[in-house]
Amino acid sequence: MAPSANKERFTARNKTEFHFNLNCKDVLTRECTAAEKADVMAWLLTFK
Repeated sequence: MAPSANKERFTARNKTEFHFNLNCKDVLTRECTAAEKADVMAWLLTFK
């Protein structure tokens, strides 16, 4: 999932939102908040 593996991974907003919604509902059994999404994105950007 790290953007370093695929620079265009998070460029399509609709795809990114789709996967956040799908995975959040799967893992948390609810939608993620904007802050949670930002935290995940910040974490993923740390991978090189």
